[in-house]
Amino acid sequence: MVKFTTFLILIICFLSMPHRSLSQVWEYKANILNNTSGQRIQKSIAIFEDTLGNHLTFSNVINGVLQVNLPVKKANLILNAFGFHTFQKRIDFTASEKKIEQIYLRKDTTYLLREVLVKPLNKGIYDLPDTLIYKVKDLKIASDRKIEDVLKRLPGIEVDETSGQIKYRNKNISTVLIDGENVVDRNYTLATKNLSVDDIDEVQAIEHFSENSIISELGSSNEVALNLTFNKKITISNNTDLSAGVIEDMANALGVQSTTILNSKRIKSLINGGFNNLGENNSKINYNSFNSSDKFYDSQPERIFQVGGAFLNTPRQKISRNNQKTIDVSALLKFHKNLKVRINSMGLNDSYGAFQKNTTLFFLPDLVLETSDKYAYQTSVKKWDHSIYTKFQPSRDFILEGTFSNNTSNIDYSSNQTINSMFGFQSNKSSGWNDQFLELLATLKLNKKAALQINSTRLKTESDFTLAFEYQTPLSFNREQIVHQASETYRNSIKLIQVFLPKYLISETKMSQLSISQPITTPLKSLSSYQEKELALTQNFKGKFRAFEYNLEASKTQNKIRNSQIFNAIDLLNYQVSLGYKIQGQQVRYAYKKLPKTNYRGFIVSDTLYLDNRNLRFDSLSANIPVEQSHSLFVNNSPTSNFYYLFGLYYSKVNSDYFNITQISSLSTFNKNAWIDQPTEMISSNLEMNYFVKPLSINVKGIIDWNEVSLPLFLNQIIPTRVKSSTFHWGFNVRTGFLKTISILNQVDVYSNTISNQGNSTVNTTLKNQFGLYYRKKQAAIRLVMQSFKYGPTINLLHFLDAALEVNPAKSKFTYGLKANNLLNNTSKNYLMLSNYGQTSFENFIIGRSILATVTIGF
Repeated sequence: MVKFTTFLILIICFLSMPHRSLSQVWEYKANILNNTSGQRIQKSIAIFEDTLGNHLTFSNVINGVLQVNLPVKKANLILNAFGFHTFQKRIDFTASEKKIEQIYLRKDTTYLLREVLVKPLNKGIYDLPDTLIYKVKDLKIASDRKIEDVLKRLPGIEVDETSGQIKYRNKNISTVLIDGENVVDRNYTLATKNLSVDDIDEVQAIEHFSENSIISELGSSNEVALNLTFNKKITISNNTDLSAGVIEDMANALGVQSTTILNSKRIKSLINGGFNNLGENNSKINYNSFNSSDKFYDSQPERIFQVGGAFLNTPRQKISRNNQKTIDVSALLKFHKNLKVRINSMGLNDSYGAFQKNTTLFFLPDLVLETSDKYAYQTSVKKWDHSIYTKFQPSRDFILEGTFSNNTSNIDYSSNQTINSMFGFQSNKSSGWNDQFLELLATLKLNKKAALQINSTRLKTESDFTLAFEYQTPLSFNREQIVHQASETYRNSIKLIQVFLPKYLISETKMSQLSISQPITTPLKSLSSYQEKELALTQNFKGKFRAFEYNLEASKTQNKIRNSQIFNAIDLLNYQVSLGYKIQGQQVRYAYKKLPKTNYRGFIVSDTLYLDNRNLRFDSLSANIPVEQSHSLFVNNSPTSNFYYLFGLYYSKVNSDYFNITQISSLSTFNKNAWIDQPTEMISSNLEMNYFVKPLSINVKGIIDWNEVSLPLFLNQIIPTRVKSSTFHWGFNVRTGFLKTISILNQVDVYSNTISNQGNSTVNTTLKNQFGLYYRKKQAAIRLVMQSFKYGPTINLLHFLDAALEVNPAKSKFTYGLKANNLLNNTSKNYLMLSNYGQTSFENFIIGRSILATVTIGF
């Protein structure tokens, strides 16, 4: 696999170099004028498409002058200005053409153009009906380094602190484009976490986005995308961070992280890779699941075994050092105007260890039980993920797309555990799996108002697990087992899209068929055999009437489930309703859903499996489908307002579901997944307020979660309780960038958890506070960050102090620095966690003090 990745990089570099001389940039200039007065129109929007209708770029036209460079010889120009009719023109460049065109727009006296309304503000935000444009140079502050730092502050955008996943106006971002092209696919954190803020000109939030030009033209998509545009047309750009120094009194600390962008007419590529033994996880992989972020994992069944020890990698909470090597290659190749290929490849090799202590108190009726554990584990992982996507568009009316992914993983995991200071437990586990995904999608435009989509997908997984464990004194018991888990999923669908009234009434009629087979076996016998057949008919209506937007969907499904010896046939009628309305600058959105949950498709075995950490696992046999009903309401104003707010209220109810039941004895804990025919309800609300002006940004966020769960807890065959739990979270975030040379950050988060068990309540409050100061004077900058954590009322405050000095000589591509982390030299982290049966106190050993010399190279 290493040879494959190296060969791939060489091909990409080879392809990009010769085209530098062959590529030609066509410059287009025009004056945008009022046909009545002849004066320049101050503000307008120019959109450029290729001859197949694919989006190339768009430009904000200020003061009536349009000047843009295009990578193609032929293009379509669409020009819009508030109060004028839309202007369209076909552009065909000639080699000698250097003139400046005069474009006259005709005044629209009967219809105010609501489709394009540009609202430039001093703070650098432009508002269009389906697009919001953030000008980075007007919004960044002195301490921003990566584009993600800016995204976290922008009104209307929410970035998850751990995963980097992005939401826009409470909608999940599906795609992040790089200069209008989807280079990194769903692994967009590669771009947002690594691209320098100084390289990006605009962040464009685009609603109703689709890479498929036919779907985009019909207005059928509900997806949201971000587009990152560069300050200049970059052929090759690189940013490399080098770190070396002392960590934990050992002078072998090393970190290398490099991001390279290749951008030419025929190829766009982002290559990210590096090595570190600093305890950092620079890969896109979540170490608690090891799943890829590729889309076929959305339907991936649960692994029977845990895939490795936890690796807490949130800031200042690292468990241990590691030995990580990672590389990501994403490339978009344009072999022809009708043919596009995207390649994504990822390699990860890592090893790490950890040591933890915990004590658990079980609060149960008439009994309080305490258990304690000390354990160390060592994990090594090798993972290779590769995918290739092809789009072929021979004509404006037909698009053929195909995706193939092949992912392999191998994990070795060993643990050494002491139980209640008496019992010893050791285990060695190896797991390996291979996932293959194939998707074919054909889109045919039937006429100006209709299209047909045919989709076929296949997912095949093969997983092998080997577990050897041994109890030590006073018990003497060992066992080894081998389990094979396989699954095969086929899904075929056909969808008819009809536009009865453009933008007002769009219909989507879809028929789909699903087939799932999932056996779990050992060398001696079969543990489980799960099959499911599903037929579904879905009807969707969507559209927009002036300020009112709606989306109505109903589906009828027939499911036939066979779980070993149990069979069930289930008919479901499902609904989705989404309504939105704008009134006096306020956006109100309501949604109702009645849909089945897919967690029932996880593994269900008919025999016992001994797992790691002395757990014995049973799994119930059932063939039911949990159905969830939910209501959600969101109210917000325009993100262009100086004061932006978003209020959300959510309620959900599940008729019955799979729950985790815990049985406790003096020696061990037994887990069981069981179908509980009792309802679960949850209510949550959140409020975000953002006061945003150019030099000052203040975010105030408050979240309240309340839920009630009917969950029986078994203790020696006794069902003791009905559990209720609630969480209250409030946070306050201040970032300032005034005086240009000083930036101050202060962020406070407080969580309060309450769990009641038959009248007995347990409360836990956690606190996180971060204060940062950034000062720049000419070519030198100083960073100072203090972080404080408190994970429970009986836990002492934990403080971290970090400092950094950076020097960037004038006109130099190098930045030199000295970085000191954990100057207070904390070596352990204590925290408290609540469960539905008690509480657990943890002590994790973490990385100590480090001093690193750093060099950043950018060109």
